[in-house]
Formats: sequence, structure tokens, C-alpha cells
Amino acid sequence: MAAPFNLLSLGYAAGALTVLSPCVLPLVPIVLGSAAQESRWGPFALAAGLVMSFTSVALAVALAGVSSGIDADVVRIIGAGARVSARRSGQRSGSRAKGTMSARLD
Repeated sequence: MAAPFNLLSLGYAAGALTVLSPCVLPLVPIVLGSAAQESRWGPFALAAGLVMSFTSVALAVALAGVSSGIDADVVRIIGAGARVSARRSGQRSGSRAKGTMSARLD
């Protein structure tokens, strides 16, 4: 019974830390400001909604993975391959973009 509790606490922490991601962080003052204008408890309700939504998604995905019987090592290998592939394609497109940009500046 300790595993679901650890999973739930991990999901809760991930949901709370999601606010610090680079794509969300610049919007936090705007969203919190508009939530505060609506209600005194608006920012707290917004934070609770973010945490609960990310916790629910993380818990559902983790439980689906556990119940499907997929081997964790296979998932790790596929994820590592996807990251390496994305990294290589990003380096190729970045070098082309850099070359065309420097050609335009010269």
C-alpha cells in the first residue's frame, strides 16, 4: 500500500512544481492577478486546480502503465531513443539555420 501513496505524493509534488516550468512561469503574475481580481481566494483556487489536475494526470498515466504490464526498461529505452533522435534532429536543423543566418548577415 506504500507504492500508491508514494505515487500520489510524487504526482502532487510534480503538479506543484509545474508552475516553475519555463513556459508557465512568465504567465503566473498575469493569471494570478486576474484570479485575485475575481475573488480573494482566486489564486489559491487556481493553484489547487493546477496541482489537482497534474496530480490526476500523473496518477492516471502511472496507474495505466503499471496495470498494462509494460516493462519499465522498455519504456526507458524507447524514451532514451526518442530524446537522442530529437536532439540529433535539433542539432541538424540548428546548424542549417545558423548557416543561413550568418550568410544573410555577411
